[in-house]
Amino acid sequence: MQNVTKLGPKRFEQGLVWIIPALVGGAIGWFLPAIIDFLLSIPFLSSQGVLLLIDSFSALFVSIAGVVVGVLLGLILSGAAFHESLVVDVSDSNVTVMKKNKQKQFLKTDISAVFVEHKSLVILGANGKELYRETIDVKQDKVEQAFWHHRYPWVKSDPFANAYRLWTLSDEACGEAANKVLYSRRMALREGESEQAERLREDLRELGIAVKDKGEEQYIRCMQTNNSY
Repeated sequence: MQNVTKLGPKRFEQGLVWIIPALVGGAIGWFLPAIIDFLLSIPFLSSQGVLLLIDSFSALFVSIAGVVVGVLLGLILSGAAFHESLVVDVSDSNVTVMKKNKQKQFLKTDISAVFVEHKSLVILGANGKELYRETIDVKQDKVEQAFWHHRYPWVKSDPFANAYRLWTLSDEACGEAANKVLYSRRMALREGESEQAERLREDLRELGIAVKDKGEEQYIRCMQTNNSY
């Protein structure tokens, strides 16, 4: 059986994430009749139809229904939180990353460097090609220990940090196709469309471009021009 180190939410943390939102939701639901009474005491809310409708039911019924709905909403919130969490399995032969029901695997022989930068796990391949970059909610020392344990090429910082430069509309070095993707990605960042921004990051990788974000600014590196690390 292969020795695997898992990086991600611990069981205790998972329990808290499931229990706390459900308890908070249930508590709010139980006190819903009192909350409704308070809201109806506010002049500009006293004639709201929805509040009056809820108030027309018995307090016990509203409390029980509120608890059920509150717990369900809490569980949905917890599920969404886990859906957004990155889980990494590190073994002696490969690294498997899982997030949002998507899984990727990288062979150890294809990895030239691994590091954490601004709370993001970064995996580099041959010639400095960026294979993966994603936020990881695990302390950096724990991540480092896991990769050292399985003898991966862990580095303290990005070996190509000095190769990045600020992208602007007038940039012509990486080609028209890359500029179109970078412009679309900048618009996605400005509009808070994080999932779209990540999809466009993948497109840039295919075009040989690595990108780092600082707010709405994008710093790029043309990976095909780099030598092997």
